[in-house]
Amino acid sequence: MNDEVKKIIGESYKRLPFDLKKAIVSSEVRQRMQMIAEKHRLYSDQAADLETEMALVLLGLRSPMDFINNVKKSLNLPEEKARAIAGDINVEIFRPIKQALRIAHGTIEG
Repeated sequence: MNDEVKKIIGESYKRLPFDLKKAIVSSEVRQRMQMIAEKHRLYSDQAADLETEMALVLLGLRSPMDFINNVKKSLNLPEEKARAIAGDINVEIFRPIKQALRIAHGTIEG
């Protein structure tokens, strides 16, 4: 990761609501991601790419509306499998912090 990317991530992190900061560093979220990867029988590189895609949404750098398509492309998966994975992430990770995600993505005021 180059310095410019680190800077963008750092600045994005500073602006996040507390709930999103907590989710990004949470061992519970990491465990849930691991369970989802295992459930869907992802290879380790796919699991890492999935975690990156999820983190980019939490950081406000990628839209949750594009999550399925980004998972599909990044992990090189069929549409149906990408939808199933995204559905699990929505239930397990995004839904509990839905309000904070809306604030981070500017769909509601903080």
